[in-house]
Amino acid sequence: MSSLKRGFRRSTIARLAECFGSLHLAHLAQSDVFWDRIVSIEPRGIQETYDLTVEGDHNFVADGLIVHNSHSTAYALLAYQCAYLKANHPAEFMAATLTSEVSDSARITTLIEECRRLGLAILPPDVNRSEWRFTIEGGAIRFGLGAVRNVGQGVVERIVAARAAGGAFRDLLDLACRLDARGLNRRVIESLVASGACDALGGERGALFAAAGTMLDHAAALKRERESGQSSLFGEASEGAVTVAPPPLPETPAWTGRERSTHEKEVLGFYFSEHPLEHIRERIESLATHRIADALALDDGTEVRIAGLVGEIKTIMTRTGRPMAIVTLEDLTARVECTVFPDTYEAARPLLTAENVVVASGRVEVREDRGTKLLLSDLRGLEEASQAFRRCLHIEVRAAELSEEQLAEIDETLSSNPGEAEVYLHVVRPDHSRMAMRSRRFRVAEDDRVIAALKQRHPTLRVRWGKGAS
Repeated sequence: MSSLKRGFRRSTIARLAECFGSLHLAHLAQSDVFWDRIVSIEPRGIQETYDLTVEGDHNFVADGLIVHNSHSTAYALLAYQCAYLKANHPAEFMAATLTSEVSDSARITTLIEECRRLGLAILPPDVNRSEWRFTIEGGAIRFGLGAVRNVGQGVVERIVAARAAGGAFRDLLDLACRLDARGLNRRVIESLVASGACDALGGERGALFAAAGTMLDHAAALKRERESGQSSLFGEASEGAVTVAPPPLPETPAWTGRERSTHEKEVLGFYFSEHPLEHIRERIESLATHRIADALALDDGTEVRIAGLVGEIKTIMTRTGRPMAIVTLEDLTARVECTVFPDTYEAARPLLTAENVVVASGRVEVREDRGTKLLLSDLRGLEEASQAFRRCLHIEVRAAELSEEQLAEIDETLSSNPGEAEVYLHVVRPDHSRMAMRSRRFRVAEDDRVIAALKQRHPTLRVRWGKGAS
């Protein structure tokens, strides 16, 4: 059958009805309901979307689909229930939501940031406490091992079962010994260590990571000794158990904070303990018009400016032989795939290196088959963007209202909020012409509290953040 075939012609159904003597098929062949295609939709006015008491057929349009009010009512109830749970039981709600997205690291990143916005503590993965799913622990959310790459559900279930049967794991060798070899290999242990799930087993992550293969070899040798009835290699037998002395961890350089974060991203899909952008959060937020998570929810064609880390870079050639790139950018809230066309790519090529911080301008592209992406028209380094996009404080005052006392009070407010943002004073003359002056005395903090303080003392002032030249 052709892959393009979507059904049967009315005449075919009629012949089948006659052949099989089927009244049901005959009714289908004669029915108008199943055969007419919608060619246009014309508005008929406004009515209550959820009014189920109105007789007749009533629909509403949602995301390009026409559905019945019963459908909208079900979604409304579900939305209400979710909103109630998030407002009244936020930890439980977010733990369940994180578990539902356990295989999507991009969604996990967004949800983790939402948890932090809600003030919910996220505890790291731990082989002695975590389960497959995200769980609640003392009001905080314990990270689920199901979100650690290379660690299958079967391995996690055996970890939980061994922990329940014999208590917490003492060290890395104890973990390797108490789990059977099915699915437990060097890659699994390295992933657990890199995620921070083995921090409670003693030793620094770099040393534990380097010891993964050694511990597995010792565990295998111990198993062979047990099966042969010997115990002298690792310890003395006592009441059916063997006390195992773990070998010393190798002497390797400790991972730096950046190395820990990099390894976490490799196995979790995002930075967990120390995001490289965290220490410049305020700075990049002042340069960007949108967080990436917010930009992903915008309509097609919306202009945005985002700041983030360069991730994966894929260079491709156009039909004319010019290079362009598909680049992943990530901030503290989410990541997005960006298209960098040839002219922009040529100008920004030195900036497109992994984990470099850039400020990118462009527009949102929404496609049903490809999701939401950004088409970039400009890329700048952090320092260049700081000069180009730094916000300045603009104070507008009418000349008729200007007095020495008012200027003194404005000076006092500005001097009590020192920072790096320039200040511009705009004086509006009686003929509506303007005179703008940049202050040489004051630079203020990029904080909305400055505006609030000025407005409190002088409600008629117009105060805003803007570009330096405006």
